[in-house]
Amino acid sequence: MKPSDILSLAIHNLRQRLSRTILTAIGVMIGCTSIVVMVSIGVGLTKSTEEMMAGMGDLTLIQVMGKADGILQDSDLRTIQETPGAKTVIAKQSLSDFMSGITASNGRYQSGWANVVGGDRNELEAAGYKPLMGSLNLSRTSSAVPVLVGQYSAYSFRDTARPEGEDMVDRYSMDESGNFTAENAPDPWFDPMNTELTLSLSNPMDPEGEPYEVQLRPVGMLEENYSLGYETSEGIIMDQKALQEIMEEASRRFGMTSPSKTYSEIDVKTVDMEEVPDVEASLKTAGYMTNSYKSLRESMDEQARTIQLVLGGLGAISLLVAAIGITNTMIMSITERTREIGIMKALGCRTRDIRLLFLTESGLIGFLGGAAGIVLSYLISFGMNQVAGMQLSAIPWWLALLGMGFSLAIGLASGFFPAARAVKIPAVTALRQ
Repeated sequence: MKPSDILSLAIHNLRQRLSRTILTAIGVMIGCTSIVVMVSIGVGLTKSTEEMMAGMGDLTLIQVMGKADGILQDSDLRTIQETPGAKTVIAKQSLSDFMSGITASNGRYQSGWANVVGGDRNELEAAGYKPLMGSLNLSRTSSAVPVLVGQYSAYSFRDTARPEGEDMVDRYSMDESGNFTAENAPDPWFDPMNTELTLSLSNPMDPEGEPYEVQLRPVGMLEENYSLGYETSEGIIMDQKALQEIMEEASRRFGMTSPSKTYSEIDVKTVDMEEVPDVEASLKTAGYMTNSYKSLRESMDEQARTIQLVLGGLGAISLLVAAIGITNTMIMSITERTREIGIMKALGCRTRDIRLLFLTESGLIGFLGGAAGIVLSYLISFGMNQVAGMQLSAIPWWLALLGMGFSLAIGLASGFFPAARAVKIPAVTALRQ
């Protein structure tokens, strides 16, 4: 028999027993839908995690906090720079040992604290800092120290000309869902890009004494990126050398010991996120405490894979029940068609063709049930996402193909035993039925 003849005869036989065929295909559809939807929830969680991680920051970034003593010095910087796989290394120095504050517009606007960070001006762009306004050029051209202000740094200032309780601009508001959002935030009291700032340092041993003041000139506004540091939001960045000079001069004026050059943090950026585990492992082997979004993502991915396996296993049970249904249907079909099998053998039909006919019938049931199951899975996935208001379920193309392939394979596997049983029936015995 030609393959086309076998296919036509298989379709004819299924149509002859349409009710049974539909019910069996529905079983496959339910099984396919169960496994696809269950796995799609795990895929959706993974996708949501990836989007969340991408929004949180750079996955190629590793933060080095120091060794057991928590101290990072130039020797540590050189060691980290020589680590294989480290593309960009930037050390951060914080303003320490002093009471500090920042004012604007001749003291009218005041920030009670100063989140000032020093970094190598030549590495800022490579490290991932991006300007919303201005540039990253921290080259000094006047007495005022050039700085980069965080995207929302102006909101940390209070207006001393206004009464308490009305002197701050709150950039957060509550949306219709009751969540706080910074969208449509009101303008701050002043534009930091067009206002000269003053950094004031006081002697911690004599807070009432005359402070040391330094004029700051904003040359750029940074895009908020918490993975790079809080200073991109509500802080200030200046060149590391300038910050060291300011601390040394303040120490001299206050009669304090000049502070040693230490770093609060060293950020390492790799070529791509695939190198993060190796670089992070090398740093940990050297004794450094590290943190990266890559390690956090791997932990969350592992949880998502576990969820996928559990949910997929539950769905597979439904598909197994559907396989039993197909087997039962095909066995009943053989029992009813014993005489037909005898006639086919008497007419010279080959055993291989008879086996292929029954396998084609069971495969068609699996295919039809799988196709219907994939369509139903997409509808259920769409409905779940609409009700949840987020991407709770996602069905990528490979999952749809996997569901179809699984259903077809179940159909063929379920028909194998009945097909083998059919070809073993002797022609004479079959014709007597």
